[in-house]
Amino acid sequence: MARLTLLTATSLVMAYTAMAASQAGAEPKTNNVAQNNDSILIRSIGSDPLSRPKAGNVSQVTSVSELSDVQPTDWAFGALQSLVERYGCIEGYPDRTFRGQRATTRFEFAAGLNACLDKINEVISAGLADKVSKEDLATLQRLQEEFAAELAAIKGRVDALENKVATLEKQQFSTTTKLAATVQFVPAFATSAAGGTVGKGKSSNFVIGARVRLNFNTSFTGKDLLRTRLQFNNVTGFNSTTVGTNMARLGFDGDTSGNFVIDDLFYRFPIGNNITAFVGVNGLDFDDVFDPINRAASSDTGFLSRFHRYDPLVFRGAEGAGVGLQFKASEQFNINLAYLAPGSTASNPVGQAGLTNGDYTAAVQLLFKPTKDLKLSAVYARAFDARGVNLTSSTSSSFAANPFNQDTSSDRYGFAFDWGIAKSFALGGNVSFVNARSEAGPNRGATADLLSWAVNLTFPDLFGSGNLGAIAFGQPPRVTSTSLATNPDSNATSYNLEVFYRYRVSRNINIQPGVFFVFNPNNNSSNDTIVVGALRTTFSF
Repeated sequence: MARLTLLTATSLVMAYTAMAASQAGAEPKTNNVAQNNDSILIRSIGSDPLSRPKAGNVSQVTSVSELSDVQPTDWAFGALQSLVERYGCIEGYPDRTFRGQRATTRFEFAAGLNACLDKINEVISAGLADKVSKEDLATLQRLQEEFAAELAAIKGRVDALENKVATLEKQQFSTTTKLAATVQFVPAFATSAAGGTVGKGKSSNFVIGARVRLNFNTSFTGKDLLRTRLQFNNVTGFNSTTVGTNMARLGFDGDTSGNFVIDDLFYRFPIGNNITAFVGVNGLDFDDVFDPINRAASSDTGFLSRFHRYDPLVFRGAEGAGVGLQFKASEQFNINLAYLAPGSTASNPVGQAGLTNGDYTAAVQLLFKPTKDLKLSAVYARAFDARGVNLTSSTSSSFAANPFNQDTSSDRYGFAFDWGIAKSFALGGNVSFVNARSEAGPNRGATADLLSWAVNLTFPDLFGSGNLGAIAFGQPPRVTSTSLATNPDSNATSYNLEVFYRYRVSRNINIQPGVFFVFNPNNNSSNDTIVVGALRTTFSF
């Protein structure tokens, strides 16, 4: 190792009191040293090239030639060359400049001095104290004494900053609960021709209802979420009781008997950098864990019909309590897993199937995003229903929902896509199949196959920012074949056509008129077409 000489201190003084204050070829000036003040101290430490490296601020150089604004003709070139190449006391800015044309403060000089002192300490700590001459030590001691106040101030500020950083790291997040609420007011109607099989002799049904959701979102670390939702709902559904079919149901109907009830209670938290876990005892649904691949899936501001919100055969089922995992394998590929059971019966098993010896759905979703505008989904689910069998989540004929009137197992397959063709236009769709099997009763072993599909066009920012237009057409779940003697769904095929427009009045208010038509309700051509319309106003805060 080269022997350290008086040039170390001399170079430091020359480089920082002279060249930093002069243009190339100018004579040294020593009257530009600024006075001590807090703002200069903080600025100097953050911007000084002699400070220790910080990401994005400075860059280590091994040769003075790497500094683009230092030329061999500069009067202090030799001093800088010694500091850089012999002792490593200089670092440049990220753009490989030294910026020696600006004035130097005492605190900037002190920071540079401190850097070179650290280098000397490294030499001594390495057992090479004999490499440091007495002259060097004497010069450095004199400089330390002259800049004692600045060095002490720098050390004090650094210690204070380190203490504050340590405190922030320990207390960077406190348990916080935020309220996110939505309030909906909905006048809606359903009509069908009087005397038809569906409609029960009624020409129309008109309701006015409201739904209120109070979401209490609690986080303990800043990255997790404990969701507790209270809900009030009195939007009467257009279902098999009111209009003769569940195909006319709204996606947000319900009745809580005039009370607020706990609608959601689940916890979401990260495991490492690529996994998110879910644990729930009530209201944990597949659309919480899985991506429904539908731009208008929200029950607050999405499709009005229950059928078009998302695929009813694979994104609904026995759900409410259970666990889920989201695994981000790469930027393009995700794997989602879930095992759910009905929240109302998970604690009351019937001793037949699943981890809880009752109704359950276990599912996996593979998500692939080959480009930023295209998303693909494949879902497989295995389900068992013993109580209140409903294979289609009340979006079909009663036969398709419960073909055997007995315990039923099912294998479900679903495929979906979403393609953002342009900024203001997107195409989406889904198709799903169910192979169902009777697990009890006189028809044990009987099978039934179900099919459902839909396509949708969405128009983001239609006629204004935040607005949305949408049109969708599809086939509600239908039994296409069965080993049973009869198939009530074989007469005809039902279809659902929906159109809506969501107008954003403000950040917190949306008005959404819409209408949908159900053709051949309950897969029967003798049934009259049902028309359902609604004007939904949603307040969010």
